[in-house]
Amino acid sequence: MMKNLLTITLLFFVTISFGQFDSLGIIGSATDQGWGAQTNMTNDMTNTDLWTININLKNGAAKFRTDDTWLTNWGAADFPMGTGTQGGADVPIPGGNFDVTFNSATGEYNFDFQDSIYAQVGLIGEAGIDWSTDIFLTPVANAPWTFRDTLDLNAGECKFRADGVWMDEWADGGGGLSGVAATSGGSNFVIPSSGEYLVEINTATGEYNISSFIPIYSTMGVIGAGSPTGTWDTEMGMSNINGNVHQWAITGDFDGEFKFRGDSSWDYNWGTDAVQDFPIDTALFGSGSNINAPMGTYLLEFNDTSGIYEFKDPIVDYATIGVIGSSVGGWDNDIDMFKNPDPTASDDWLLTITVGDGELKFRADDAWDNSWGDTGFPTGSGSNNGDPNITVFAGTWTIAFNSTTGDYSFTPASLGSIGPASPTGGWDDDTDFTQDATTVGLWTATQALTAGEFKMRKDDDWLRNWGGIDFPMGAATQDGPNINIAAAGNYFISLQTTNPFAISDEYNGDYSFSILDGVNNPFTVNDVKIFPNPATDLVNITIEGVDLQGDAQVVVFDMTGRLMQTGIYESANNISFNVANYPTGFYVIQMRGEGFLISKRFAVTK
Repeated sequence: MMKNLLTITLLFFVTISFGQFDSLGIIGSATDQGWGAQTNMTNDMTNTDLWTININLKNGAAKFRTDDTWLTNWGAADFPMGTGTQGGADVPIPGGNFDVTFNSATGEYNFDFQDSIYAQVGLIGEAGIDWSTDIFLTPVANAPWTFRDTLDLNAGECKFRADGVWMDEWADGGGGLSGVAATSGGSNFVIPSSGEYLVEINTATGEYNISSFIPIYSTMGVIGAGSPTGTWDTEMGMSNINGNVHQWAITGDFDGEFKFRGDSSWDYNWGTDAVQDFPIDTALFGSGSNINAPMGTYLLEFNDTSGIYEFKDPIVDYATIGVIGSSVGGWDNDIDMFKNPDPTASDDWLLTITVGDGELKFRADDAWDNSWGDTGFPTGSGSNNGDPNITVFAGTWTIAFNSTTGDYSFTPASLGSIGPASPTGGWDDDTDFTQDATTVGLWTATQALTAGEFKMRKDDDWLRNWGGIDFPMGAATQDGPNINIAAAGNYFISLQTTNPFAISDEYNGDYSFSILDGVNNPFTVNDVKIFPNPATDLVNITIEGVDLQGDAQVVVFDMTGRLMQTGIYESANNISFNVANYPTGFYVIQMRGEGFLISKRFAVTK
C-alpha cells in the first residue's frame, strides 16, 4: 500500500513541473533584468503549450523558466533555434530585437530576428583616428548583425565598439586580425602598417576579419631623364585627385624615359612591359622597363591600384577667373568665381550670383589679356578675346565656366530651408532664402521655425547642403549634421557659402539664427569680422550692427575638437587673442554670453 501511494505521488509531481504553471519567462544576462528576474512571456489562447514574446536582447545568454524559480528551466547551446532540456546549457544570444517562441511541452524554441540592437558598430583607436572617435562601418543588407567597410587605417591599435560608447566592445581574443573576438579581457587589435583594409564583424557570432586590401602611398612622383625634372636623381611629386588616395596627377614637360615611384622609394616603382601604348597604358609594379613619353607638355594621370596611366592635353590654368559687366555692377571690377581644387579640373569655375539685365564677360586675372564672350544665353562657348559681350537676363544663377574650352552655362539657382523645424515641417519641400544683392554667397531669410531639426540646401536637391552642430551660430559643412533649433520663434537666418566644390564633411561657410523679438537687431554671419584671416599671431574680432551686452566667454578649438584656449572678455564686440603658438590649420572660436552664442572658423598660417 505504501509503495503504490509513493508511485502515484511522484507521477503527479512530474506532471505539475512540465505542464501546469502560472508563468513562463526568459531570463539571463541577455535581458535587461539579468539573472535576477525573468521577463514573462505570453501564453497562446489556443495552444497552452505555446509561449511568445517580442523582446530586445543584448549580447549574453538566456534560459527559459517557470514561476520565477529554477525548479523547472530549459536551456540548450543552440541558436537561433533548438530544443531545450531541463537544466540544459545557457542559450547564447547576440544583441537584437527578436520574436521569441517556446513550446513548454517539447522544449522547442525559436528566436526570430527582427532588428539589430546596435544602431552603429565602428572601429576606434589610433589605427583609425584616435581613441575618442569611431569610424562607423556599414550594415550589410540582409545579413543581420554584420557590419563591413573598406577603411584607410594607420599602423597602430584599435577595437570594435557599438554605438560610440564603451558598453559593448570586441577585442582580439588571440586570433590576431581574423577570428572570434573577445567581448571582455581581450587585447587591442594591432594594425601592422598603414594601408587600405577590408574590415568586417558579425556581432552575433563575434567573428571578424581585418585584411590588408591595397597599400596607400604618402607620396607619388615621376622620375627619370624624360620626366619634368630631367634626371634620375630627383622626382617631381604628383597630387591626389578626386578625393581618391590612389589617383594621382601632374602637369609638366615630358620627353623620354621615366617611371612612377611611391614614397620616394625604389621599392615601390612602376614601369612598362615590352609593348607600350600611348597615350593610355597600364604600368607594371616593379617592372624594370622604363616608360617612354614623346616630347610634349601633358596632364598625366596615374592610378597606383590598377596601374592605368593616361597622357592628356594640359589644362589652361589661371590664378583667377571673374565676371565683369553692366549686369554685375559695372566694367571696372571683377567678381571672382570659385576654382575647382582638383588639379585635373582646375579650369572649371563656379559662381552663384544675382545679376541684373545687361551684359557681362569672363576674364582672367583681372585683366583684358584673356577674356571670353559669346552671343549665346543661357549657354555658349566663348573664344579668347574674340567674342561680343554676353547678354544676360536678371535672376539668381549658378554660372559655370571652363577656361580651357570657353564653355559656359547659366542655371537658375535657389537655396532654402528644410526639415521638421522649417516652415514646411518636413524633409520634402524647401522654403526659399534670398541671395544678398551685394555680397556674393550670402543668403538670408526671415522664417517662423519650430523646435527640431533643420538644414539648408541648394536648388531643392541634396547634392549641395549645409549642416552643423552649433546653434544659433556656427560653421557649416557639406553633408553636415542636422542643425537643432532649440526653441520655436521667428528667426532672421543668414548663410554665407564659400565653396561650391566642397566634399562631404568639408567646411562650406557660416550660418546664424537671430530671434526677432523687437528688442535686439538681427545680424548676419558677416557682421562678425575676424581679421586677419588667416592669422599668424594676433586675431581680432569685431561685431558690427549689434551691441551685445555683458561678458563673453571665449573658447577656441582645433578641427579635431581639441581645446586650444579659453578666456573671459568684458565685451564680445571687440576681442583680440594671440595664436602665435598655434600650428598651421583651421580653428573654430565660440563666444558665449547672455542671449548669444557665436561660432566662427578662422585659419592660422606660419
